[in-house]
This record gives sequence, C-alpha cells and structure tokens, in this order.
Amino acid sequence: EYARRRGAPAAVVFRGLARRFGHAATDRQDAYLSEEEIVDHEERNALADECARAAAAGWAAFPELSARFEELTALAREAFDAAA
Repeated sequence: EYARRRGAPAAVVFRGLARRFGHAATDRQDAYLSEEEIVDHEERNALADECARAAAAGWAAFPELSARFEELTALAREAFDAAA
C-alpha cells in the first residue's frame, strides 16, 4: 500500500529470516551452525508463513496463494535440479 500511495518503489525488510541454504555450494553451514540450528532453518518457511498471514488478514484468498506457492515451489525445484 505504501508503494501504491507514493507511486514509488518500496523495500520489504524481514527480520529473523533464516537462510535455507548456504551462500554457495562451498559454504559448509555446519562449520558455524549447530545441527539443531540447521534443522530449525530447514523447517521454517517464511513465504508460507507470510501467505498464511495475508489470508488471515483478508488480503488474499488462501486457495489462490496456496496454488501460487505450489507453482513457485515447483519452479524453484526445477531451477535447483537444472543447476545441479
């Protein structure tokens, strides 16, 4: 809404956003994170959490968000597979 009112770009800042993967293929997260922290990061999904919040607030219908989420998940998996 902020960007629409101003007619200008806006940034969204997420605090506490877990990095699902390392910086690069050579980044060994186990060198600086405990196994528990790595598992915790893998289990958290910020996008799914934000979709649930948007649906709860009435900004979007959950079925629509869920379908789009699944579509984006498939695209991301295809991209990771292609890069592997």
